[in-house]
Amino acid sequence: APAAAAPATAPAAAAAVPPPTAQASSSTSTAVVQSVEADISRILRLRRETFTSSASWGAAVLVVPAKFDTPAVQKGFRNLMKRLHPDKVGAFPSAARAVELVREAREVCERSLLRLSLPRVPSGLSSAPLCADVGRRQILLTWDPPRENPAAPVRRYVVAAVDPAYGRALTIRTLEPDYDQELHRFVSISELTSFVLAEEELQKMPSLWQQSHATLKIAAMNEAGQSEWATISVPLRHMQKAAAAGPGRPRSVAVGASPSGSDATQAGLDGPASASDDEDEDFEDVGSSAGDSPPSYFRPRRAAPGAGGRRASSAGVGRRTSRAGGAGGGAGGGGGGGG
Repeated sequence: APAAAAPATAPAAAAAVPPPTAQASSSTSTAVVQSVEADISRILRLRRETFTSSASWGAAVLVVPAKFDTPAVQKGFRNLMKRLHPDKVGAFPSAARAVELVREAREVCERSLLRLSLPRVPSGLSSAPLCADVGRRQILLTWDPPRENPAAPVRRYVVAAVDPAYGRALTIRTLEPDYDQELHRFVSISELTSFVLAEEELQKMPSLWQQSHATLKIAAMNEAGQSEWATISVPLRHMQKAAAAGPGRPRSVAVGASPSGSDATQAGLDGPASASDDEDEDFEDVGSSAGDSPPSYFRPRRAAPGAGGRRASSAGVGRRTSRAGGAGGGAGGGGGGGG
């Protein structure tokens, strides 16, 4: 009788061991639950009154740097909401309160960004010719960043040129911190202090190169808007002689800050010429609202060695707003530095 009972107990023993897939699923579910518990516990422990400001509390909740910006806040919010989504946590205790605090933290951080001041105007704007061959002319622009101010940080730079065909300044390029494929590293905003204006890349602005002088502009931007313009008038008819001397001596001509409202009053401008509807789609006045977000970007090429022996490795290491090598849409600018 004992020998006959042995086969009957074997299936029961086998059934007691779950299959490998069931074990893996159980382990994953346990890890998810533990992660959710840790997130909820961490959020609920953060007391706002223990932080120096509401923005600091919001940054701690969203797990973003103390000097956060809008993209960082949005990313931190999305990451937490994915983990705390009701479909994942179900009726988890205190989950609803944690989600409420996450939403509040995002609102607090975004409101603090709106209190930023406009950045100051870049200083020391100068130019140096790199190439004087008609059709391939290049001008190196260099500038010094505004003095560092936590209440008015610089997030990007806008490069513009006054096009006599339109009688106003058009955005040529927007420079932002980005990873540089050639340098194999991230280029910070502090390194973006030069830019090469190339005739071959501005084929949709032929009138720019037909003047005796070109009026070029640089402005700094952040979430609060755009600074006033730093403006320079660059001679074009005598570029060949200047380029022969080499780019080691940058030339500063009529450098200063000016609102974009004075674009049409620059010397050497013809009256605004008529433009077709197709052209209007490729160019946009920089006098749009400073709060407008720039359009999509793509990477430009790097610049040649800079003025005064300074290497302009960061020139153009940003993203450009032109289309097909032309001048493109605006990151706004405006009179009084804000509009």
